[in-house]
Amino acid sequence: MYDIYLNGNLINETAIEFSYSEDLADVGTAFEFTSTTDYGITSEINGKKVINRLELCLQNTRTPVYVGYITDCEHTNNKDVFKHSGFDVGFYLKNNQVVKKFNGENIGTAIINLCQENNIGEFKNDGRDTVFSVNIPKFTQTIKKIYKGETFDEILKELLELEKTKGGIKDVYIDCKNGGLNIRRYEVEESLITPVAQVLIIDGFTTYNNVTVKHSIQKLRNRVIITDNANDKIIKNIQKKEDDSIATYGLLTHVEKVDTNKNNNLIKLAENKLAELNKVEESISLSILGDYRAGKGKIIPIELEEYNLTGKFLIKTAAHKIYENREEVDISIQRYKESAI
Repeated sequence: MYDIYLNGNLINETAIEFSYSEDLADVGTAFEFTSTTDYGITSEINGKKVINRLELCLQNTRTPVYVGYITDCEHTNNKDVFKHSGFDVGFYLKNNQVVKKFNGENIGTAIINLCQENNIGEFKNDGRDTVFSVNIPKFTQTIKKIYKGETFDEILKELLELEKTKGGIKDVYIDCKNGGLNIRRYEVEESLITPVAQVLIIDGFTTYNNVTVKHSIQKLRNRVIITDNANDKIIKNIQKKEDDSIATYGLLTHVEKVDTNKNNNLIKLAENKLAELNKVEESISLSILGDYRAGKGKIIPIELEEYNLTGKFLIKTAAHKIYENREEVDISIQRYKESAI
């Protein structure tokens, strides 16, 4: 299924097991692999000390489906086994704090500027020949704000949320698995044909296992109050509520603090927040046989009438466990309705 490279060198013979996990709510993914060799955190290449880069490639190709950097290594209680773990380039998004002022730049321009200042997508001159770039869609909104000490990933999430709430593009997610920063649109994955045991080929969508469906009102809110973010005064107080929901579940209130001096449509903000929060939360998880395509941001068809799961579902999280002859993927999903933008 895959080949594993460390700094461009094939290490299949020493690798025992490889796994990685991804989440729509996070910018990066974490990986872990065990081996019979201690590779450590760094290596010397062409006279330079560099962090070890791992590439998971489609078998017999040099096409990477996952690129990560080793941040931790451990000699396990089995003296012959070493565990290495780390992250994709999202590690650098989460661990670079920012001091930056934006004066009305387009959000896309702002993201590119942050990438340039924090060396995201620029891994040149380290003796390794693969360089990945920054790929983002065309944003419609602008940002005017000063950041002092926020991390790159926090700012990035805020910018995407601003684009969404101001009427720009929706249904996007952050993906750093290929070694760079990618902001991708949700994508339909109609089929998942997967080799198993090197002789059998099956459709991963027919291998459902460990299905659970849970409903909860713990996060439900049926009244929203929009107020000023100042600590010493209340300038405005806008409320929206849903009486039928209150009659059913009791009153549950969320307070949203915003800058009411800005040109914000507070009534619309309250309506949107109420629509977001006034719902019974549904949590769906299952396991399938799959591959790298069964990842976050993918929209997949499911037909499980016994669980009332039919139609298209968005993958929120995916935990991949890769063995010699198969890949098991534990996913959490949500029902998907296509966005207008």
